[in-house]
Amino acid sequence: MSARAILHLCALVLPMIPVLIWLGAMGKQFNVAGLTATLLIAAPAVLAAQTAALLRWRALDKRARSKQSAWPTGLGMAVLTHFFFGIYLALAFVATTGLQEWRGDGAIWQVPLQAIFFGIVSLGLAGAVSLPVTAWLAQVISQRREKELALESR
Repeated sequence: MSARAILHLCALVLPMIPVLIWLGAMGKQFNVAGLTATLLIAAPAVLAAQTAALLRWRALDKRARSKQSAWPTGLGMAVLTHFFFGIYLALAFVATTGLQEWRGDGAIWQVPLQAIFFGIVSLGLAGAVSLPVTAWLAQVISQRREKELALESR
């Protein structure tokens, strides 16, 4: 499997872990309501991780080509993931409940504020784990990419 495929596979699977832990801690059951709540939170998390992976792949590839540490790129990926998670989660709430229902007064200007809030909260709750794990994974994937580039040059 290529380094890029591994990156996107990690961006598909890893965001599910904190979501499932959080929902378990909140006492959600794995019935229809629990699975709906899981999907409402997990879909933005996975989409955010995929967006960050897509946006940072060139930087990761560049670091692999120059044989530099990929930790800074991984940290950037993690921060971008939390940033996009806030945006996507706020939009998911608006899409599923409607703006009027979600915010009461229906003020569209509150959506960006909620996006910022969700991004900061997710960074605070999961960031202590996600930042170093994502940085470490970026380093591992960068090393794999280095090996791929070495094989391509033969």
